[in-house]
Amino acid sequence: MIGGRPLSSLRHLHRDERWIAFASRPLGRVCVFTVAALLLLPLPVAGFVAETTLLAVVLCTLYPAQRSLWLSAAGVCFLGHWLAAGWDLRWDDVDANHVVAFALAAGALIATSAGVYALALREHATARWLARRVLLLWHLLVWGLLLGASAHPVVGTAAVFLCWRVGYALRAVRTGRAAAGRLRDHFYYFWPIWGGSVVPYGKGGEYLRRRAAADPAAIARSQLAGLKLLVLAWGWRGVEALFDAVVYGAPGATLSALGGTTLGWPELAALIGDGGANAPAWQRWSLLVAGLLSRTLEIAVPGHVIVAKLRLFGFNVFRNTYKPLLAESILEFWNRFFYYFKELLVEFFFLPTYARGWKDRPTLRLFVAVFAAAGVGNLYYHLMVFAPEGVSLGLPAWRELLASRGLYCALLATGVFVSMLRERGRRGQPVDPGRAHPLRRVRRIAGVWLFFSLLYIWGTAPVELSFADRNRFLLSLFGVGGP
Repeated sequence: MIGGRPLSSLRHLHRDERWIAFASRPLGRVCVFTVAALLLLPLPVAGFVAETTLLAVVLCTLYPAQRSLWLSAAGVCFLGHWLAAGWDLRWDDVDANHVVAFALAAGALIATSAGVYALALREHATARWLARRVLLLWHLLVWGLLLGASAHPVVGTAAVFLCWRVGYALRAVRTGRAAAGRLRDHFYYFWPIWGGSVVPYGKGGEYLRRRAAADPAAIARSQLAGLKLLVLAWGWRGVEALFDAVVYGAPGATLSALGGTTLGWPELAALIGDGGANAPAWQRWSLLVAGLLSRTLEIAVPGHVIVAKLRLFGFNVFRNTYKPLLAESILEFWNRFFYYFKELLVEFFFLPTYARGWKDRPTLRLFVAVFAAAGVGNLYYHLMVFAPEGVSLGLPAWRELLASRGLYCALLATGVFVSMLRERGRRGQPVDPGRAHPLRRVRRIAGVWLFFSLLYIWGTAPVELSFADRNRFLLSLFGVGGP
């Protein structure tokens, strides 16, 4: 008990002033660091990265004013570790050409981004035209590297990884919202020690500065929220392992604990590949929903860990995934499922398009902006992610990706737009008491599940699944062309 309160208060410990006061004191900080170590060290990405993360947590807590410096140094360590051991590279069997190529590419990209960043700050007449198009210039440079890096795919991977992170820095400068005009103030999230994917978790420097805790109480509140999220990540990791063992028969300790008992169903991708011919209709529908659940867990578990680390560093940022399976509309699900990917599309595609015109035609303006983000921007993002691999696979793979992902993005944009219109239509109207009825809520949630389960037919990997196979599987769900 803390201050006479029961242990049940642990559920909201980051909001409890007594827990916050305890975590702000030296003994409380030691307890926070200890619990963080116990939760971080056993994770799959452990060892050097976890130890560096914990050291950065300590330094960011003791010296929060220098937070970006500590995280920049940790990021350099992460980059070195990535070169030495990341993505199948090991010092004992590493291809020296890959290391040199990657190091040169990373250095060239950082130097180039520094030049582009400096250009974005220019307002002289000779540079103004380029400065206004600095994001376009940056993307052209990235694509040039992507298309010319077929001999060394890891170079293209580095370019894609940096693309949107540098983009956030450039966008902050061009919109006049950058608190500092130096690239080094943004470097700490270019190679983030907290991890991530091509999508920058925590967005860019502007958002992180707004969410940064400065005083001991705010830091303690953020760190307690991070510990809670780490515990949730471990819980959902267990659920994911159990789900994969029961449904798919995934090998491992969980399956052994179950005595080998499993449904043994195929993965959704395998079922789509044969057009659903080897499964009855009820199993095809069940696997469709299972695919949505599995995908949600795949996004939620690592996202919880990454956001938890950010909170331990003192950035009280939003979760990446927050109860999407309880969403009652398509728009709500899209906001909750992969928050930082949605924010990337909003920042770089929706807002610039929405600000351009059609102010006298609000519905058309919203339609164009939504399709620019959920449609065009979504497709562009996935083409860029696919580029390092696609250069060697050739045109057939690109055609399949364009067809499948293009339809996926068009359907998603349509669903989001219609959902936004419905939400806007209800704005200002009296709340319908019937909407809160449990059965009506379940029906709305089921409708969202159905939409995204069907949508995922055209979004599931790998790209080798042809557009025709995906359509054939869809038809088999309704008894057309099935067994």
